[in-house]
Amino acid sequence: MKKTFLTGLIFLIVLCFQNSAFAGPYTGTVFPSDKHFEAFDYSSESSFLKTIGKHKNQDNSYTVYFLMINGRKTVTSTMRVLQLDTNYWVAVGDDLKRSPSIVQNLR
Repeated sequence: MKKTFLTGLIFLIVLCFQNSAFAGPYTGTVFPSDKHFEAFDYSSESSFLKTIGKHKNQDNSYTVYFLMINGRKTVTSTMRVLQLDTNYWVAVGDDLKRSPSIVQNLR
């Protein structure tokens, strides 16, 4: 009985903390989706709404144009997204709390 209770308790704890587990960097060859960009921490009280489009630059980076909600206003902003030689994706932008930020895998 004690063994079953202890096993159940450990299983319950693992389930409770499942969402707080560390997600590793996104290393896909496909360009990150809007869901990846939603996960970033944006400065001030802004939040990501959706991507408008992207433009491939001469240095093989991308300029991503997206909509943000800042208070009650919808504003347009940009960020630069690069794929490193290790296939990690990195975003650089003025609206990010941490710049550069590594794009994380989705859970």
